[in-house]
Amino acid sequence: MKNLWLLPALGSAAFLAFSLRVMAVHGPFGFVEVHTNGAWGGQVGTDLVLSATVALFFAAPYAKKHGIKPAPWVVLTLLTGSIGLLAYTARILYARQVGVAEGGTAATPNPSP
Repeated sequence: MKNLWLLPALGSAAFLAFSLRVMAVHGPFGFVEVHTNGAWGGQVGTDLVLSATVALFFAAPYAKKHGIKPAPWVVLTLLTGSIGLLAYTARILYARQVGVAEGGTAATPNPSP
């Protein structure tokens, strides 16, 4: 599908806007209290970290295939959670579509539809 990368890019931007609004109202570390206040908060926090870890693990080969260095995206995901992960996904899909890696060098295009 052409321009598939726009879906995770828009999702990342929308979630960033929502998160900035929440941070403006409740402070940048409001999530800490939520995730440390009771077993369910800890369970949800742990689940999110595990899910992001698995997603980063599976995304790395696709990123490398298209000449994208995973390290900056891993750091972004660690700092922002799904915002960074969605942006990383958008970057991989964009590179796959246009066949251009970071730094302006041509990558091997993916023959799959």
